[in-house]
Amino acid sequence: MNAKTNPAFEQIEDQPGLPRVLLIGDSISIGYTLAVRAELEGKANVHRPATNCASTRRAIEEIDEWVGDGNWDVIHFNWGLHDIVHLDEKGERAAPESGSHQVPLPEYRKFLDELVQKLKKTGAKLIWCTTTPVPDGSVYRSSGDEIGHNKAALPIVQRHGVQINNLYTFALGILPFIQQPANVHFTPEGSAILAKAVAQNILQALNTESVNLEDPDRLALLQAQWRFADGLVPGEPNAGLVEQLAESPARLAEYDDSGWEICENIKKGVSKGLSFGWYRIAVTLPGEINGEDVTGKKVWFETCIDDYGELWVDGACDLAFGESGHGAASGFNAPQRVLVSGSAEPGQRHVIACLAINSPLGRPGGGYFMRYARLQFEK
Repeated sequence: MNAKTNPAFEQIEDQPGLPRVLLIGDSISIGYTLAVRAELEGKANVHRPATNCASTRRAIEEIDEWVGDGNWDVIHFNWGLHDIVHLDEKGERAAPESGSHQVPLPEYRKFLDELVQKLKKTGAKLIWCTTTPVPDGSVYRSSGDEIGHNKAALPIVQRHGVQINNLYTFALGILPFIQQPANVHFTPEGSAILAKAVAQNILQALNTESVNLEDPDRLALLQAQWRFADGLVPGEPNAGLVEQLAESPARLAEYDDSGWEICENIKKGVSKGLSFGWYRIAVTLPGEINGEDVTGKKVWFETCIDDYGELWVDGACDLAFGESGHGAASGFNAPQRVLVSGSAEPGQRHVIACLAINSPLGRPGGGYFMRYARLQFEK
């Protein structure tokens, strides 16, 4: 389908004064482009290349053309579904049992890292969109292959500090209602639902200033310092693991962690087997962030803990019953976001306590650590 037959490919005229947003992706993003434009009407100018951006291999060749010299405020991007298409020895699409991935994982990692580095040079805020689910019966793809490529992408985009739109998880829970049968594509109604999630992530990027809680200068601005202790109840025998344990005081704001070690690298893997550990930080909100007065703004804490994470802010945990990605453990390496202050005041002090758990609990492997940590100040 070309620009003459697909309205998603039509180039739009910018409305002066609005931020410029670029969508890069395959047919899934083509499907939600018009709906995203509608969601962001009057809030942003939403563009996309007049093509299916397909795989990372194609993107390496054409990314400069797609980005152009546009002064982008936000770039929302994804590659994955075309990378996991199976090809035979002649390079033709093939059934999974008689072919191999168009872009195997080692190349996918390499290409994606190069692409993120290129996109960062634009100065735009970047949003990585996870690849949506592949249902059973899909031709040329195996259900579950997208999970491997999503897992491969996660540490790359996290290392570069890229915001994540977990569209895979968003879609998975409602897949029977929004996706075509035995097909990676979505119904028109399903694409409209995906568009709402995409638009929400774009607005979040446009409306927030991010503070990296691993940057020493930023930590100094917040009068903050990470502290770490191993164990569910640090300092107790057997790491505090006893039958019917009622609570861990390490979650509380008033808990004294002055005897804990100062943690200068939250990404360093710790412990092994079934193990727990706490990362704590007390932040004092400054008067300004990047020249913007913070008074009255909402402040959020975002992180991703390998493997399971539980977040406590000033002694409280946002359980968000029936939802994921908040304070309670939400899944293996799941990004989490919790409210720190609904109306910031300079000089406010908040204590954030993060419980890290090695998993899966039935057979834990490796260790635990924090993949990233940041505060988000809504504009």
